[in-house]
Amino acid sequence: MSNGSPADGNREQAERRAWIVGFNNETWCNLFLREGSVSMGWSDVTTDISALTSHEAIIDATTARDSVHPRNPAVQLRKFAHEAQVGDIIVLKNGLRYRSDDKWQGKATIRAIGVIDSDYTYQDPSDRYGELPPTARNSVNTHHRDVNWILNFDELIGGAFTPEVPINRWTFEEFDDYLELKSQLQSSRGLTDHFSELEAYADQAKTQHSGDQPTVWIEKSYHNRDDRDVDGWGLGDALWCPQTRTDGGSSVYYDNATDVEPGDVILHLDQHQRAFTAASLAAATYEETTCLEDTEWDNKGVSEMGYSSGERPAYRVPLTEYEEFATPLDVDEVLTEANEDVLHDLRDDHTVVYSKNLNLNQGAYLTEAPPAFIELISAAARTAIGDTLPHLDRVGSTERVETLRTDSNDTEPDESEQFDHPTDPLVQHIQAEEPTIYGLTAPADYWVTALKYRALGFEDTQHSQWANMDPGDVLIFHAGGEPMHPELSRPDGFVFGIAVVGSHFEADEQWWYDDIHNTRTYPYRVAFDRLFLTPGAAVATDLPDATDSVHELTDAISQLQRESIPIGTVNERCDDATGNHFPSRQFISTFDDDAEYGRGEAVIDLLVGTTTESSPIATTIEFSGTIDPDAFSGIVFPEAYDVPSANELADQITAAVRAGDHIIFTGPPGTGKTEIAQQVTAHLTRHYPHLYSGYQVTTATADWSTFDTVGGYMPTESTDEETSGDLAFTSGIVLNRLKNTKTGVQANEPIIIDELNRADIDKGFGQLFTLLSGQPVQLPYTKHNNEIELLTTDHLHGTPADYQYLVPDSWHIFATMNSYDKTSLYEMSYAFMRRFAFIRIPAPTLPAGTDDDALDALDDGMRQYVAAWDGLDPTPEERRAVGLVWKHTNQAVEDRAIGPAIVKDMLGYITNHHDTGNGTLPNRVTNAVISYIFPQLEGVPKRDQIVRHITDINSHEGTADMIDRELLETAARDMLQVTLDSDS
Repeated sequence: MSNGSPADGNREQAERRAWIVGFNNETWCNLFLREGSVSMGWSDVTTDISALTSHEAIIDATTARDSVHPRNPAVQLRKFAHEAQVGDIIVLKNGLRYRSDDKWQGKATIRAIGVIDSDYTYQDPSDRYGELPPTARNSVNTHHRDVNWILNFDELIGGAFTPEVPINRWTFEEFDDYLELKSQLQSSRGLTDHFSELEAYADQAKTQHSGDQPTVWIEKSYHNRDDRDVDGWGLGDALWCPQTRTDGGSSVYYDNATDVEPGDVILHLDQHQRAFTAASLAAATYEETTCLEDTEWDNKGVSEMGYSSGERPAYRVPLTEYEEFATPLDVDEVLTEANEDVLHDLRDDHTVVYSKNLNLNQGAYLTEAPPAFIELISAAARTAIGDTLPHLDRVGSTERVETLRTDSNDTEPDESEQFDHPTDPLVQHIQAEEPTIYGLTAPADYWVTALKYRALGFEDTQHSQWANMDPGDVLIFHAGGEPMHPELSRPDGFVFGIAVVGSHFEADEQWWYDDIHNTRTYPYRVAFDRLFLTPGAAVATDLPDATDSVHELTDAISQLQRESIPIGTVNERCDDATGNHFPSRQFISTFDDDAEYGRGEAVIDLLVGTTTESSPIATTIEFSGTIDPDAFSGIVFPEAYDVPSANELADQITAAVRAGDHIIFTGPPGTGKTEIAQQVTAHLTRHYPHLYSGYQVTTATADWSTFDTVGGYMPTESTDEETSGDLAFTSGIVLNRLKNTKTGVQANEPIIIDELNRADIDKGFGQLFTLLSGQPVQLPYTKHNNEIELLTTDHLHGTPADYQYLVPDSWHIFATMNSYDKTSLYEMSYAFMRRFAFIRIPAPTLPAGTDDDALDALDDGMRQYVAAWDGLDPTPEERRAVGLVWKHTNQAVEDRAIGPAIVKDMLGYITNHHDTGNGTLPNRVTNAVISYIFPQLEGVPKRDQIVRHITDINSHEGTADMIDRELLETAARDMLQVTLDSDS
């Protein structure tokens, strides 16, 4: 056996939280580093906020503005005092850093990195730091945290470090680029050991500050396994397990390894002996590695997952202080009927090692032991073996759970049946989530329709069952009873599928025979999250409608029945489990067996050995629904402005989608094109879950090629030197919308391509041109010696192979395009454009004129926008000023306008402006124009007319000055190369 090796170094802790803090001046920076502290303050918040934990509470108690903008002192101080925790990383910076034109700009530097070492305090800075130097005396820095500045760059590298990561301008904010900054400092300054010290101290500080007792975990395994003797991996040396199930899904019993902290107690439970035999302590947190070679976890299901031996990802937690018990403690001394009430109460609230029959849970490798369960274990040890267990004294005493303990015969619970396929993803789902299992019995032609549309229909009388069915519940499909169609023959009953419940939805489309002929209605529908079918049903993709010929329906039923499980066989399995048959007298039934392995589990165990996971969405059904205007509830359509209504927009999109067209939303910047595309795709996913499995947003770039959209060869990742670096086909962002990347099952995710006109269409889409026209395509790549194929439903019968990508009939591309970029527009070939419907999203037509009626109409529209924009509360003067700027910008030149999104940004800037210099309204409005409108004018031929029209607000609107003309002219000259006549 090969020993394998853990991954080199500690894992990158993506969950480690980091913050970035700025300082007033060099004096304060030196005070922070000298005193091991960090402080901040604003004149808006001069009170202790230790008890003010919400944003609203801080606003009410201070003069800070009611805004959630990150610049607001109330927002920053709430994060500083309450979100940042002891043990978090903190980075001391000065200045702003950003990337523009492929270059890093700004003068921000990093002075130190440390660990927050105390809770928030409020204190006069002179009391905290002593007599302040003259350059620090005027500060309002009354809010403080202790910090251990472990990495002081003045000492380590002789001065500040200039990073290549974004640094914002706010005083205190969460820092998402800590890992990238760490990587830069390790590679360029050799600070690997220093970061190890920093993060070790952070972990220690967090643990010590929490005051929590260590968690107790139970590792259940067979101690006679070969790997239990391997150094570094054996019993008491380490916890280790795969990262996922063999189907790629998560398992709570494996994920628990990521929650183990240093000092936690591990009780080792030998499944073979059914006894606790030893205890250890966790020496560190988990690391990511691969499974030990030639072990069961390394071999089982590895080829199906696409790995070779030694490649399956694993977690490993090193252990220390391993102590065997003098006498093993039998689990039956703990899982007794006398303890039954306590045990069941614990099981209701925790994922535990035992089942409701007080037996050991199959597959429960690592589980947390709640305090009351630890108490039961300790009490059993004192009674049964007359001893205390090692390391449990670290946990301390726990409050005894007072429950009624009934007198009963000292009998052991019956041994429950075990699953024949414990590693099957559906079985693991049932064991981990304990869903309700339903048996559904319906005529065979009902099931033909249900599989065609990938949804179940419920009648009005079944509304309560429909409403009570939860996502994640499991359904077993039984075809039985008289057919709906009077000319169909009744087949023998058979069971052919299992589904995991997905979304509920309501629909009035008539799919089923009874519905079409008005004898029954099925308004309540359930879509599937996952679907598992027997062989015949799995390949039955081209199913007939309920009104098609009897011959076609009969063939379809025969296809479903092929290699299914006869109901007689199912009943035998149910009898073996509980003595009762499969419930088949009504459409939907639950299995009220009160057994860990009842009829539902028995039937599923019978089926999973023969089923194939199939697509939960209907690939051959075209979209025939409607886009409800309510889908745009978050978008404003002001009555005072001439804009298309939500109804008009919904009608246009509905017509295009029904026609099978892809859509490009085109219009000026800021009109909400991307938001509309997202609202549409979210609506489709929410209301038509039998057709759509989600959606994805991406942004086109000039560098796009078919490698990004379609895919191409990439080197494989492997620990095997002989195979590492081999090339394999990896699908691109478009093909990934057609197939679930974890399970390989057919998917249908519309894709939103933002800023489509940034891409070189020919280079970026390539073979997709042919596919979008409805023709199949073979790519110049292979997978398992088969050419990659892109197919439509007309060119594939059955389910797609792993080298085939199928475009569902309802799949769509939604793209956005800035209509101002005429050059890019002309770069789109007519061949490409004719595959899309273009829907124009214009900028609002603002009221013309300067009379009172025009200004009132302008104000009315602005009020409607502001009411819909969360977090904005401008004064009437601010709202009027921005409205006038918008009006003058849009009416200066024909076919040049900006949308409301830019107006929203301007209002956000103006209402959250805290400039220590000139904070007058004209100054703030002008700075907003410079920040948000000027960038839209770069390269515009008539930009001088637009700028001049904005400057004319002061003289033409009959209002007080709202533009700082001198500031605007200076910025126009510098940014746009526009010189204005000062006398104009």
